[in-house]
Amino acid sequence: RPISEAKQLAPYKADLSFMGAGYPNRKSVFSELLGYDLKIWGTEWDLDSPLGRRVQQEGRRVSTEETALIFNAAAININLHSSVFTTALDPDGAFVNPRTFEVASCGAFQLLDRRRLLSRHFEIDREMIVFDDVDELKTKIDFYLARPELRSEIASRARLRVLAEHTYEHRSSEERRV
Repeated sequence: RPISEAKQLAPYKADLSFMGAGYPNRKSVFSELLGYDLKIWGTEWDLDSPLGRRVQQEGRRVSTEETALIFNAAAININLHSSVFTTALDPDGAFVNPRTFEVASCGAFQLLDRRRLLSRHFEIDREMIVFDDVDELKTKIDFYLARPELRSEIASRARLRVLAEHTYEHRSSEERRV
């Protein structure tokens, strides 16, 4: 859900935020973003590395309530799907992780690595903004950091789509029809 209370959000504020485990592809990609105000939340990160210094609260697991605060506090949520097969972006990635829907339901903005199945759920470039490589990610970070109103518009459209089509209630009614 959207949260706007500044006092609640203050400890989680960042230009860029990521919440999730430290998979090899994430460690590699996020190491390229150390020039930004980046906060990482989650487990399995090497805390003694330059990237590890961006990991918040010693990499402890965060609660569902904190997750919503993290998503709402970031100017941009980076949603990089996990991969154990590569240390780069996965060009064959298909699945869409739950984080995609969770960030959107918070009315928060996200940049995510391209997923083949994403266009089944969202309109690319209108409701979700994707990237194909680290250079494009950096370009889009710079572009969207400078345009808070556009981030808000895109995030609002994604939230409306989630509420209209992608809640647990929607998924459970699909299961009953199968």
